[in-house]
Amino acid sequence: ILDKCPVQKKSNDQKTENYRIVTGKKGFTYYQFGQNLSEYIGPDSNIKLEVQSTNGSVENMKLLKERQDVQFALVQSDVYNALLTVSKKNKKIWNRIKDVRVVLPLYFEEMHFIVRADSNMEYVHQIKDKKISIGSKGSGTALTGNTIYRLMFDQHIPHQQMVLSNYEEAIDQLSNQEIDVVLVVAGQPTPQLNLPESTKSKIKLLSFASDHPTTIKVAQEYTQRVIRANQESSYKWLNNNVHTFGVKTFLVTNNTQGKARKSQEQFAHSVCENFNQLQKKGHKKWKEVSLTLTTLPGKWKYHEPSKNILNRCKKGTPQ
Repeated sequence: ILDKCPVQKKSNDQKTENYRIVTGKKGFTYYQFGQNLSEYIGPDSNIKLEVQSTNGSVENMKLLKERQDVQFALVQSDVYNALLTVSKKNKKIWNRIKDVRVVLPLYFEEMHFIVRADSNMEYVHQIKDKKISIGSKGSGTALTGNTIYRLMFDQHIPHQQMVLSNYEEAIDQLSNQEIDVVLVVAGQPTPQLNLPESTKSKIKLLSFASDHPTTIKVAQEYTQRVIRANQESSYKWLNNNVHTFGVKTFLVTNNTQGKARKSQEQFAHSVCENFNQLQKKGHKKWKEVSLTLTTLPGKWKYHEPSKNILNRCKKGTPQ
């Protein structure tokens, strides 16, 4: 049961607005979340929400600023702080991020460090001096990969060791022994790793060693997570739990006025009213999402109109 949210519900004669939500690669969790929001939230807020595939978080922040039809985006929580650091010397970056606000914190994306099954590596701290694919240019994975490497080894990934490529290309390169590690930052279970059991003879995941000094450094910035083995919520081909870290995903919008602000309020109202549909029919990760708005990390700020609406909901933490 929900309290009435402080916006007017849609009426049949109200004009439908056409907006976009920028997500990630088709088939990945970001894109699926965008599809869920388009299907279950858009119609009840008078929004025809087109789901746009992108390279990920960094590109999404850019599109949110530059395109008026882009009203919503999915981004990793560590992206803002990284761009904020760069913006101290780059006014263009500051103008891009200064008005970005969080509508709703979503779920954790786990860091999957993939290596060949015959690799002598077992732990993430062994990736130093290895050739690493960290995702496509403009992706949140690329940003997170560089951040993790810097935290662990006090340096950026050397240019000759860093590979920017999409997942399919990276897996081929790994199989052909052209690279040593593929990093995928995505909510488990990401469809790309929902592979047959025979996969365990070809690849494996690296764990963070709990007592290693490099792991302790990462733990100061990121949240510890477990990639679960042999469970419905994870990967059936995985024999043992993998200890890793996660980064939170945010649904964000711009702090704006006019009809866009009205649409944002109606969208939040629809989230309030239709949240159970997302959890029942959407991606499994929706079960991790709560309408209880917690303190945001770093310099992030909530979108106040949406926050006021969602704080009126009585959903609380989902069971």
